[in-house]
Amino acid sequence: MKVKPLPTKEELDKKYLYDPITGVLTSRYRGSECKAENVKGYRVVRIDRVEYMAHRVIWVMMTGEDPCELEIDHENQIKNDNRFINLRLGTHGDNQRNKNTRGITKDKGKWKARVQRNGKNILNKYFDTEQEALDAVKKRKAG
Repeated sequence: MKVKPLPTKEELDKKYLYDPITGVLTSRYRGSECKAENVKGYRVVRIDRVEYMAHRVIWVMMTGEDPCELEIDHENQIKNDNRFINLRLGTHGDNQRNKNTRGITKDKGKWKARVQRNGKNILNKYFDTEQEALDAVKKRKAG
């Protein structure tokens, strides 16, 4: 994945204030919290007409380092929770492991069980109960 280089810590510190306890990023220019979210629910900021993910900006402000090709994972999976304690640096694979690993979702009044192996669905089926779906996922993952 090609990522845009982020501004330096010094440039960001001139434009923003960040509270690592609350996760609030505030524009020094406007004096208000940066609340804009992209379509995926992540907070974003615009700097010189370029949009950046707020959690990546925050990482630079806190560590002084551009994460470059690495990703910033929201440990609790809440995309707009930018408290520094909730952010961690990792690879794409690390970030993917933080997703729903149960393999089931509620869909259209039924429980959908889904398991993938090597990018292909090996289980994609609906069940009446959550337990039936969990059992099917467990069986498929073991086999």
